[in-house]
Amino acid sequence: MNNEILYQWEQEIGMHLPSLNSWQVENVALMSYGVLKAEGCQQQKVARQMRGHEQVESATRRIRLFLGNSNFPMEGFWTDWVGWVVQALGGQ
Repeated sequence: MNNEILYQWEQEIGMHLPSLNSWQVENVALMSYGVLKAEGCQQQKVARQMRGHEQVESATRRIRLFLGNSNFPMEGFWTDWVGWVVQALGGQ
């Protein structure tokens, strides 16, 4: 895992998704980086790419806990995400 690229990606996410707190930004960055590196979204493949110093089982559990968190601000996340995509495409 390239920590410099991950750190930059985390900063980018934090800037564009203000509805997330710091640990949510960290998990979104880590998981999306893992999906890109795994070239898929199967949980264990993503966990292998994002684990750093964790065991694969621990990283998989982290994914499951994060995805199952009912306190995640889903509406704010999607509002921010769509706005970011539209802005990136040059729309309004």
